[in-house]
Amino acid sequence: MSNSRFEIPAGVERVCLLIRHSEAPKQGGNHNKTLTAAGANLAQDCATFYDQVFDQITPQFGEPSFHCSEFPRSLITAWELFEAEVITSEPALKVHASLTEINGGEWFKGQGAAGKGEPEIIRTFLADPGLMTDSFRKYAKEYTDFITGKSGSNPTGKFVVGVCHEAGISLAARGLLVDEQLGMDKCDGVLFFVAGGVIIGAEKVAPVNER
Repeated sequence: MSNSRFEIPAGVERVCLLIRHSEAPKQGGNHNKTLTAAGANLAQDCATFYDQVFDQITPQFGEPSFHCSEFPRSLITAWELFEAEVITSEPALKVHASLTEINGGEWFKGQGAAGKGEPEIIRTFLADPGLMTDSFRKYAKEYTDFITGKSGSNPTGKFVVGVCHEAGISLAARGLLVDEQLGMDKCDGVLFFVAGGVIIGAEKVAPVNER
């Protein structure tokens, strides 16, 4: 496990933690695939790490509300991580655009053929302004609005946790994290710090050292 220590900037009014869902099977559609056995185990293994993250936030911001995208793999990851009794599905946290659909899928296939893993593919995408379509701009805005409380079922919550998708998390974190930290692997997260309705900082929290 990596170091879970971080600093909360002064003046923060809201903390939003977005976590990428765990490993899902290749087959099936977005609305019916869940997690692989390895994905369920990974989420369970990461639960203690996120308990340590929570221990630094809850004394100041209280207990979190839990949220996920509309897809089962996000809901099940949230359950495996937190065993929360209430996890609210949020339209803002869905997949608004997919890297696998760029240029009819050929761009993503080419990245994979070059031996890149998903985090590196995401960083490659973010570094190329020519790939930033209106759909991806919407993706970034939807996630940012959820983070800042402009949308979502708990806009006034001081500590909000969402289990969702890439490249949405990295799109929201772009310009707040160094480029090498963008591209979340399974169960990686980003803490977003909000004040005055805007994001004033971010911190990557990755449970596994190698990420």
